[in-house]
Amino acid sequence: MYGRLFVSLQRLFVLIVVGVIATAILVLVQNKKEPSQSPQAQSDEAVILQGVRQLEIAPVDYPRDLDFGKGKFILLDFFVPNEEDFRIEQVVITKKGATDTEMPEAWLRLNSVRIYTTAHFENNRATFGAFPPVIEPETWNLEPETVFERVQHMGIPYEILEDISEKQLVLKPLPPLPQLFPAGSNVSFGIYGKWADGIAPRPKENGIRFCLEEISGTLVSRNGTEQKAQTRFAQPLCGPFLGVL
Repeated sequence: MYGRLFVSLQRLFVLIVVGVIATAILVLVQNKKEPSQSPQAQSDEAVILQGVRQLEIAPVDYPRDLDFGKGKFILLDFFVPNEEDFRIEQVVITKKGATDTEMPEAWLRLNSVRIYTTAHFENNRATFGAFPPVIEPETWNLEPETVFERVQHMGIPYEILEDISEKQLVLKPLPPLPQLFPAGSNVSFGIYGKWADGIAPRPKENGIRFCLEEISGTLVSRNGTEQKAQTRFAQPLCGPFLGVL
């Protein structure tokens, strides 16, 4: 009888040991799986965009009847990383030297193509959430009317501005309207101030200036992975003070 009891106890002991070992193996496997989740968490952190170069604008006094009542206040080049496309989603501009009543809007165009989107100033701050299509300068220079016609058929509300010297297209979509910049490309930004007809004249010495606070969007890799990205400046990039007479 004692022999059978001893054998039973041995079997129970073996089962307990096997159970402990199996539990330990299961814990180790789970611990190895957990670190693989960390890259997903890292992808939520915004990448800092470096490829912004501000271009010079000569400080001048704009005639108030210039270019349908607007003038260029910021000019810059944006260089897209070589490995990823960039979907631009937001540009933030601030204004100094004029009230929102005197200068109610900022206008933006890409690659010097005369197709614009607009953003209203609120407390001297304008945020673009809609952007014109990305058109290569060579295409625009060869066939501007073809470009206008193509954009007019995109189904986006628009306004045509035209005089004896030139024609412009102002798109008026409801944001958001992002655009995709191809990897390795270089896109120029021209940002304009649209002044009110009744703006008080002021020379450039007491003029108006725009500052770029942010460009932000999403980097898109070739395999479809996406990661938020934005500029981060030690101080805003500001254009010169410009007058309106």
